[in-house]
Amino acid sequence: MLQPHFDMQQIGDSTIWIVGPPGAGKGTQCTTLTTRFKENMHHLSVGDLVRERVLINDVPPELTAARKCLDAGEAVPTDDLFNHILPPAFQTFFDTRREILLLDGFPRSLEQAEAFIKKCGRPRYVLEFQCSESTAKQRFLQRKREGDNEEKFAKRFGKHGKLSGSIIAWIKEHEIPVAQVSAEGSIETVYSEVIQKSEEMEQR
Repeated sequence: MLQPHFDMQQIGDSTIWIVGPPGAGKGTQCTTLTTRFKENMHHLSVGDLVRERVLINDVPPELTAARKCLDAGEAVPTDDLFNHILPPAFQTFFDTRREILLLDGFPRSLEQAEAFIKKCGRPRYVLEFQCSESTAKQRFLQRKREGDNEEKFAKRFGKHGKLSGSIIAWIKEHEIPVAQVSAEGSIETVYSEVIQKSEEMEQR
């Protein structure tokens, strides 16, 4: 296990979980926020990080199980995520001395949420992006990432639909503040709502 040079419990209160279906515009909004508040915010896309660490030719021995899971279209084991993948990224955030970590696309399961609370503490709050399936599908296909297609969208959107309700319910049961963001509008319209909801969360 990689030992970070900081206390993982320091991460929790600095972190905002960004959740929502594929194609909701989470990454776009996180990029916009970190561009406009670059001295204060750091963006970490968990999905991008996992692919960067695992989908490589020379996979480290400790991540071979994670690679098999990704190849099968399954989530990487939570232990691998917290023991080998997230710590270096958290260290990078810690080294930037920025105040806020936007954890994009996390959590994707109750197990991940529980592990974060145990290892890192409670997040600052959660922004839940909401949009229709048709809007999400259009955006998902327009981004033209390698491997993105209608079949992949349907699988990921369906999986999100099955899990999101229980994850949000768990978050609320643990009294973690949640703000819903309508992601149906333009980038600027959604951004304005993100700012409004974030300010409300910070002032609570």
